Parts: sequence; structure tokens; C-alpha cells
Amino acid sequence: MKQAEKFVPILVDADVEKELCTKFGVNGFPQTIFVDLKGRQVGEVGGYVEKSVFLGQIEAAVKKIGPVKLKKAAKDLEDAGKALAKAREKKDWRATLKSVAAIEKIDHEGKTLDAAREAKQEASAEARKRVDEGKDLLKVEKRDEARKVLQKVVSEFEGLEEAAEAKTLLKELDAKAPEDGKKGG
Repeated sequence: MKQAEKFVPILVDADVEKELCTKFGVNGFPQTIFVDLKGRQVGEVGGYVEKSVFLGQIEAAVKKIGPVKLKKAAKDLEDAGKALAKAREKKDWRATLKSVAAIEKIDHEGKTLDAAREAKQEASAEARKRVDEGKDLLKVEKRDEARKVLQKVVSEFEGLEEAAEAKTLLKELDAKAPEDGKKGG
């Protein structure tokens, strides 16, 4: 039956998964429980039943769940994956992190999420390198150059810890600017 394909069967050992069985009120075997994507019970078949009864319960569960928008999520994931690949190829860190965020929001384990995690690590490493460069420039009193490097980190790597650190360094730099003016005068 086509409707049965809309469910993923999961066999549960009641002796091991006692908490799960309690949650769904399992009290006999066999017992089939239909659950939607949010983990809510939408149907149940207890004991042995005729095939037609079982199929009727599947139909009822499908109606309760309604249309599942998996195709849209799959398309969104595919689109975000393509955008990520393009952004990484161009070394466009802002676009890379935007694609990573979209993929993380979909949160579907697989190659695309793995690629997003890898891209985020690469972005973090690049941002770290640039923050350190800005710090080195500050040490040798090249404030204007340091400011440019740090502003670029804030702009290109928004959402990463390194961008927050660069923002803090810029605030400290701005706070020192009036003091520097007084010393020179």
C-alpha cells in the first residue's frame, strides 16, 4: 500500500526502551503506534488485527498528519548546498556562512550538513587568522591597518566568535583613540 510508504518503521525493544514505551502507553504486544514528524501520536493498532483494519488505521493516521512538506525541505537543502558550494569556491565568507545557517536550520544529517560544518570550521579558521593579524598590527601601533582588518572580519564573518572578538577589539581601539589624540597634543 502506497500510504504505508509515508511511515518509517522503527522496532522498539520494550525491555530496553522502557521510557519510550511508557510515553506512548504501550501495554501489549504487538503494538503499532503512528507518530508524526513532531513526535505526536496520531494513531495506534494494538494486538493482531486483520490486514484491512491495519490499512484503515494507516489511512486514518495519514489523514491526521496531513501533507508532509518533505519535498520543499529537500529542495531547500539542495539549493542551500549548491549555494554553499558556489560561495566556498569564490571564498565568499559572508555567503558561505549564510548558506551554512540555512543548512543548519534544516538540520538533516548527511553530506550537505557535513559540508556545512566543514565550511564553518574553515570560515572560523580564516577569521581567527585575520583577528590574529589585526592583533599583530595593533602591537606594532598600525591602528588604521588593524581597524581595516578587524572591520572586515566583523563584516565577513558575522555570527562567529571571531567576529565578536574583532568587534570587541574595535571598541577598545575606538576607546583608545581619544587618549592617543591627547598624548600627541
